[in-house]
Amino acid sequence: MGDGTFDYGPIEYCVTSVTVIGDVALSFGEMRTVAQVRGRPKSIHNVGLSVWVAGGEGWRLAAYQPTAVPAGLTAPGIFSEGGRR
Repeated sequence: MGDGTFDYGPIEYCVTSVTVIGDVALSFGEMRTVAQVRGRPKSIHNVGLSVWVAGGEGWRLAAYQPTAVPAGLTAPGIFSEGGRR
């Protein structure tokens, strides 16, 4: 954020699946990063849904919904087995 509360490091993101329905694409993915939050490191592991809409200017992001993966649980993606596949 602009006030320095969050400072994100490199982000690892993988699209795990895409479903296209007409002019709408639903993209499911998984993200991991480490952010500095008020000067302290915080591991972040999310799964997310991106909604893309096709129009005259190409595909545009209409919505994004991340959901935190609770510590100790895994998500069915590239990080499920502790590393990249």
